[in-house]
Amino acid sequence: MSKQSGPLDNIVDYRKHLSYTMTFTESSQGKLSKPKVIGTAIMMFIIPLGCFVSVVKSEELKESLENFKGVMAEVMMISVLLNETIFGPEREERLFEYLSKCHMTTRYGLAEEHTIIRNAGDSARKETFVYALLFIVNCPLMLLTKPVMAAIAGQSWKQLPLPWTLPEGDDVVLNAVLLLQIVGLLISHVVAIVMMSVLAITTQLNAQFDVVILGLRRIEDLAAQKATEYGLSHSDSMLSCIKESVAHHQELIRELLLVKPHLETEFFCQIMTISIIMACEVYPLIKKDLELSDAVRGIWFLIVQVLCTALICNKMEVMSNKNVEVCDALYNTCWYDCDIRYRRVVLNAITFSQNPIPIRGKGFLGMKACRETFYSAMVSTYNMLNMLRNAQ
Repeated sequence: MSKQSGPLDNIVDYRKHLSYTMTFTESSQGKLSKPKVIGTAIMMFIIPLGCFVSVVKSEELKESLENFKGVMAEVMMISVLLNETIFGPEREERLFEYLSKCHMTTRYGLAEEHTIIRNAGDSARKETFVYALLFIVNCPLMLLTKPVMAAIAGQSWKQLPLPWTLPEGDDVVLNAVLLLQIVGLLISHVVAIVMMSVLAITTQLNAQFDVVILGLRRIEDLAAQKATEYGLSHSDSMLSCIKESVAHHQELIRELLLVKPHLETEFFCQIMTISIIMACEVYPLIKKDLELSDAVRGIWFLIVQVLCTALICNKMEVMSNKNVEVCDALYNTCWYDCDIRYRRVVLNAITFSQNPIPIRGKGFLGMKACRETFYSAMVSTYNMLNMLRNAQ
């Protein structure tokens, strides 16, 4: 029953955004650029290496924690880099081809389909803008707060964003490391925007599930229309419509299962490092000798990290539960007024759609993207913070 419609140029493909083309691709329509990928990878491996060396050499706990936070944050970004350039491109290409096809036609010929898809595209576009804005604000705070505060205090403005242990009195090394850190952290923030922009996939897949649910809720109207157009009996038209909706649902499940490993990697690299990163960030904030520069950028960085973790867990949980919503919509159709053929199709569909399709951490079957996991991450942060306080 799919009907051709005008192309809805509302699909949000984060691979065409500036953040992606700056670090990974030749152009907004091009393939992966090896020089860009290699350059990004080199910078993202140098930064954690320097942080790790400084963790070993540093004698102050505050500096060690800040460098260790840098190591963990860069490990997260390296995971995103590998996922976007090695493990995920083919899955992403197929998914966005499918979404583009869905945007070219209305599946059931209902006007509400346009509204659902258009609203999903608008929401995804606004969300990716907010994600970018978070890191655009965080980047200058991280790079400029220390130099500005040092200049106000009458000290040298050449302050490293990450407190690496360097030879004293060597301005050449200091200038080189300062430039290296600025470039590396800029690239890391761009990759972080890419990491969050992946959530645009969940918003648009949710819209496709909503279209399935819409078709099931309007199945009697669709069946009456089909019976009039093709001269079918009521039972035959109902059977044809339910088969079409179930086939549409199965298409979506296949696409979701295809892109699921990509989303699981994004979730895993975020949730496995976030508690350590936040604990290292909070510890200086509760000390008596807290500096204003550390307070400003530390509090904002915490806000960004908490928001990103909450959004990743929440959006992936919502997408996981869409399968159950389809199950409820199937059960709420008028199966009790239909023949045994219709009931058999509904029963089979309900059997395979009564459970969510969870996004799980790689190899950690008990860890899935949901609000409970977010709460657990916050509790783990508090526990790690207590360990640091007791160790001091």
